[in-house]
This record gives sequence, structure tokens and C-alpha cells, in this order.
Amino acid sequence: MPVKTRLIDELYAGVLDSQAWQEGLRSLAREWHASGVVLASYDGASGDRLRVESEPADLAALAPATVHPRTTLMATSDARLGRSLCLERSRERFVLLWLAGRDEGATIRDPDAQHPLVVHLLRALQLRERVESAHVRSSMLDASVAKVNLALLLLDARGVVLARSVLAGQLLAGDCGVTTDAGGTLRIAATGEPVVDPERTPTRRAAELPLRLPRAGRAPLTLLLSPQAGPASWMAVLCDPECAPQFDLALIAADLGVSAREAEVAAHLCHGLAPAEIARRMRISINTVRSHVKAVYGKTGTHSRVALIRRIATSPAALLRRD
Repeated sequence: MPVKTRLIDELYAGVLDSQAWQEGLRSLAREWHASGVVLASYDGASGDRLRVESEPADLAALAPATVHPRTTLMATSDARLGRSLCLERSRERFVLLWLAGRDEGATIRDPDAQHPLVVHLLRALQLRERVESAHVRSSMLDASVAKVNLALLLLDARGVVLARSVLAGQLLAGDCGVTTDAGGTLRIAATGEPVVDPERTPTRRAAELPLRLPRAGRAPLTLLLSPQAGPASWMAVLCDPECAPQFDLALIAADLGVSAREAEVAAHLCHGLAPAEIARRMRISINTVRSHVKAVYGKTGTHSRVALIRRIATSPAALLRRD
């Protein structure tokens, strides 16, 4: 049976377009002389259903909520209801295709897992799932970062901003020394250079040195860049001494297991202040500040300012943004 180019185009267009995806499923049904199709995937270990898509929609009920992990077909009490085919089986999942109301009188060859249309269907489904997963991760990043009480940005490996906190958005809207281009890449305003070197693979071993960003007639802004695991490859924190966020020091102390004075020093470090400035503001000696910093590092298991900021950025204190 010849491969239908238009049908394949519809399947791949369906990666980003749900309407095109449904049209592709309808075309599959017509191609195989069925009244409809059901595409269901199941967990490879438990047999629990992960997703189900059908055309028309009411056929989704044909796919059971769970199946035996070793099953080959979706059995029904009445074979006249259609025919099912196992398209993929692995430890992670298996995918079943149901051809509903199959016209047994049609003189066509039954599709199998190596059928060209089946191969393209599986590939399009995999791409569609990746896009959906990326959207979910992006939504989770946006929701988790938006209210962080820091000027915090999450970047991908190329330096494109994936999510930003409200405070970061406010700084980027003004003259803060960094900006984003049309593609969303975070760049140094004065030189146009990207903050992240796209040729460099981020590692967990070393954070970038603090970057001082001069501003005309204003105190310089400090940018701290740190590699991290997860959907975002980098975490960037903009520390503006003129617009320092207010932390709940009691929450920092309780969460980090530090004293009240150590929590205050930790908050000042998050604001980008140098030890000498912290000593002046707290009216203590610089040696005392250094002792507090050493104690905070020891109690939190961190070894640098950026690592400490990452720790505080994910604490309850950083989630209490004050408008």
C-alpha cells in the first residue's frame, strides 16, 4: 500500500497543532477502512494508561484504564468492534492502536508495526509528547519563579531566558546593565555579548565569578551566574543595592538552621553586598562578618555566595514577595 504523503504531513503538523493531529487520525481511519481510531499508551511496568487519543472522541472509552503489561492486543468481547495492534513495547511504555469498526470486507492488508504509516505515527507521537512535556516544564518554571523574592532568571544552555521573577522583570524593564534580545537571550547591555557562552557546557563544579554591571549615575548591579540541573541550565541573580528585596529573616534562620545574625548576613549576601558593606550596615567588624559567613556556609553545606543564594532562592523566605 503506498504511503500517503498528505497523511504523513498531517501527522507531523500535529506535533504543534492539535487540529492537524485530529485530522491525521481521521485520515488514518479512512486509509485503513475503519470508522475511527484509538491511540493509547501504557506504562511498561504497571500497565496503567498514560494517555489516550481518539477520533471520534467518543471512541476513547474503548481503551481500558489498565492492561496487562505483556498484552499484545486490546481484547474486546466482540471482535466485530475492531482490531488492535501493539505498535511499541519497552520497559517504559507500550503503545496500542485500535482500528474501530474495521470493515472486514475491504481488500486491504492489515497494518503491522513496520508499516510506513505506523513508523511515522509513532515518530510524530514521540515529538508531540516532547513538546507537551516542554510546555509543562516551562509552565512549572514560570509558576515557581514568578513570586520568588529575588531578581531571579532561569536560562537554558544558550542563555535564553526560560522564566523570570517579578523583580527580575522590573529590573530588565529599566537600565540595569543587562537586556534581552529579540530571541530572549540575556545580554550585557554595554557590549551586546551574551551572559552565557553558548559554546561552554555548564558544569556543577564551579559557578561564574560575580559580574559588575556599571550604570550611569547609579550603583553598579551585580550579576551572579550559577549552573544547575533540570530544564534550566543556568540560574542568574541580579543584585541591585538600590532595590534590595526584603527577606523574612526568621524564616531564613529556621530554614537554614542558622542564628538570627547569621541569617541577616546571608540576606545581605543575597543583596550582593561585599563583606565591608555588610560590616558597615550591621555595625560589626569585617572579621565578625567573615566568621558569620563561614558559619553559614558550614551549616548549609555551601561553599560560595552563589551556592548560598541558590539555597535561599528555593527556601520559604524567598517565596514571600512583598509588593
